[in-house]
Amino acid sequence: MGEERERIERLDGELRRVAEAADALVRGAQDLRAALDSLADDLRELARETADRAAVPETEPAAPETEPPASTADDGAVPEGARLVALDMVLEGAPRDDVAARLREEFDLADPGRLLDDVYARVGR
Repeated sequence: MGEERERIERLDGELRRVAEAADALVRGAQDLRAALDSLADDLRELARETADRAAVPETEPAAPETEPPASTADDGAVPEGARLVALDMVLEGAPRDDVAARLREEFDLADPGRLLDDVYARVGR
């Protein structure tokens, strides 16, 4: 009987240690999730601010252009904010077609395929 009692106590101690380790893992995962949520919130806010800045018209008359005009969506350049919006949507799990539709609508991108390929590759999805 003494051996059984010792074995039970030893197993009970091991069970407590494993349970404590599992609890620590859960707390760590919750901390990581909170940090991820905070970063996603910051990214969404930055994307909104960037989109808002791009939508606000200039208050002063523009100086005459002496340089060639900035790239447009048709020549392969990505409009300011499009990459952030795409990244935000991808991180939130939006389907690729939905992200592409939003980029076409908000940023007048005829073919957002290369941008989406890059964003999905960076995110690892």
